[in-house]
This record gives sequence, structure tokens and C-alpha cells, in this order.
Amino acid sequence: IYRCKVPFELRFRNTMPIHYIGLYVVKPHRIILYPKRTDAQRMLEMAIHEYAHHVHLTELSKGDHKLDRSHGHNFMRIYTALRAKAVELGLLGDIYDRSDELINDILKG
Repeated sequence: IYRCKVPFELRFRNTMPIHYIGLYVVKPHRIILYPKRTDAQRMLEMAIHEYAHHVHLTELSKGDHKLDRSHGHNFMRIYTALRAKAVELGLLGDIYDRSDELINDILKG
């Protein structure tokens, strides 16, 4: 959906953390997903969410605390664009019938 400028590593873990299904580790640029916690559609959504963190922190962070918070304005712009591209490409369906539940899960992530 977007070719990032900084390489990253994608890992899957079989452990079951209580509060999240995905995680972005700034150094060494690693996305970790926990597939036992959710279904495939939500896992893809979370992968896009964590990828947005990677793009935000490696390419678009400007050092402005208000705009560059973990889930701040710049992050949300990137995440929304990546998600829209995934829907356009048919990678994600219309999963927003459960939007409140999904958004709460993502924002906790």
C-alpha cells in the first residue's frame, strides 16, 4: 500500500498479551503482531496501524509534540491514508459495522 523509505522487520508472536494485538518497536524498527488475540481481518487492520507508526516515526515526524504524539494528528493522517489505500486495493473490506469496537481496540494498541 506504500513503499516505506526505512526497512522494518515484521514478527509474529504466539504469546497472548492482555491489552494489545500489535506493537511497534522504534529501534530496531520492528512490528510485532499477536495473531492468537484476534481474527485475520483485525490483524490486517492492526498491521496497517503499526505500519503507520513506522512511517510516521521514520519519515514524517517533525518534532512537534502536539502533532507528533503517538496517536496524534500526523499519525492519524498517515493511518487514514494507508487504510484508505488498503480498502481501495481490496485488501480490507468494510469492517466498520463494528467501528466502535474496532476503533477502541486500535486506539488502545
